[in-house]
Amino acid sequence: MPNRMTKETIELLNKAKAEGQISVDDLFKAWSQSGGGAAGGVGLVNFDLQRPAKNLFPVLSPLRNTIPRVQGNGGISTDWKAVTDINVNRLNIGVSEGRRGRVMDTMTVEKNAKYRGIGLEDTVTFESTYADDGFDDVLAKAVTNLLSSVMVAEEQVILGGNNESGAIGQYTGAISSATVADAAGTITGDVHVRIAALTHEGFYYGQDGGQLRVRGKQSLTNAAGNTEDDFGGGTGQISAATQVETGMSAGNRIDVSWEPHPRAAGYAVFWGSSAASLALGAVVGDSTVSILADAAGTQNHDDADLDIVSNDWSVNGLVFDGYLSDLTLPGSGAYYKQVPAGEQLVGDGAGIGQIDEALRWFWNVRKLSPQEIWVSARELENITNLIVTNQNGAAYHFTLDGANPATSKREIMAGTVVVSYLNKFTKGGAIPIMLHPTLPEGTILFRSTSIPYANNNVPRPSEIRYRREYYQTEWPRRERVYEYGVYADEVLVNYAPFAFGVISNLADGIA
Repeated sequence: MPNRMTKETIELLNKAKAEGQISVDDLFKAWSQSGGGAAGGVGLVNFDLQRPAKNLFPVLSPLRNTIPRVQGNGGISTDWKAVTDINVNRLNIGVSEGRRGRVMDTMTVEKNAKYRGIGLEDTVTFESTYADDGFDDVLAKAVTNLLSSVMVAEEQVILGGNNESGAIGQYTGAISSATVADAAGTITGDVHVRIAALTHEGFYYGQDGGQLRVRGKQSLTNAAGNTEDDFGGGTGQISAATQVETGMSAGNRIDVSWEPHPRAAGYAVFWGSSAASLALGAVVGDSTVSILADAAGTQNHDDADLDIVSNDWSVNGLVFDGYLSDLTLPGSGAYYKQVPAGEQLVGDGAGIGQIDEALRWFWNVRKLSPQEIWVSARELENITNLIVTNQNGAAYHFTLDGANPATSKREIMAGTVVVSYLNKFTKGGAIPIMLHPTLPEGTILFRSTSIPYANNNVPRPSEIRYRREYYQTEWPRRERVYEYGVYADEVLVNYAPFAFGVISNLADGIA
């Protein structure tokens, strides 16, 4: 029978044992688990590989997930006209007997938004499909992961893509500093600083994955081997050098602040002992930084591939404008408040000063309230700390869930988070506070999902309008490789910028 040892096999084993080529222990190891697990097993053991592969990465695109998507009608852009004001001169409506009334003026504007293509590609070799037989569908996995990657990257464009809004320019503001005793400080000698303003794209990729590396000039090669025209990675032209300390001694830190740059979503800060060679030390969302040690980044301010000494690379001509670029553009009509360097969220006993100021503007100027407040994790923590630590208790109230009174009597949930904000200018309407995974620290975004005006013909204040919705392409094979692409052709259209707003440059902490 096939599972029995033959006479010849037994004779060969006995001979090997007699000649010292194999021991009894070796025989035991060959037919045992020998330590067990993937590292120790040498016998005939099963490999317990679970199917399918685990997808251990986040796919977070909350704005993309909630913005309506609407089919466009071709062309290279979508165009519309808007009536933004009536009776512009606020004419008196009184009329004399038998006479006619005065002629009012109506304000109209023409708008357009250009469509842009978005997409990514991936490849799967023939050998990969052979190797995964019975384990997973590697071709389907490649396309699914491509779609997820496109959505995550699309979220960043929706939030702050910068094209039609134009370059943010060179940072030219005043830079100031103060030296403070700090035992953790190790930096010594002279210290010079240079600052570059960043768009959201520049800020996002400057901190993505914990890396410290900003993008200036981009010259990329696509999947077909073609080199794209140079485009910007979201970094403006760097400032001139400012010496912030002379003869620095260990045991101190330098607190540096600067005037906020209009339209900046963040800043890249370079420092070093010589103005001629400064390394990237921090990417921050507001115009303050504390310097304790030498800059740890691998980029220098004058790197040729960064190219920001004489050039502005804040415009990405391949994408459409996102909320942060559109709303902070002068003349947009949106609420935009860039607070001074070092300003923190301020409590007034009945709320938060900066948020109330914005909500007051929305009511006084536009007679509406935004329906969402979007914040970063840092700002959500600051808002919660400010409200909960308010001494007179007037700035918050508790809501008890009576659905299960028996359970609520036995359980206490630790921790506190502010989930909404009462708008005192609309008789207490609660505005949800939404956490965004990549909104720059120091920034608060107000968004409207409806307009409370009668007959406004705006079912959606903003929408994604597309010429072509997401689609998958498999390219003709040039080698034994499957080549896939996932694309869309679209633009973010914001019909009512006045119903949106941005507060930026908030420093960490509360006042």
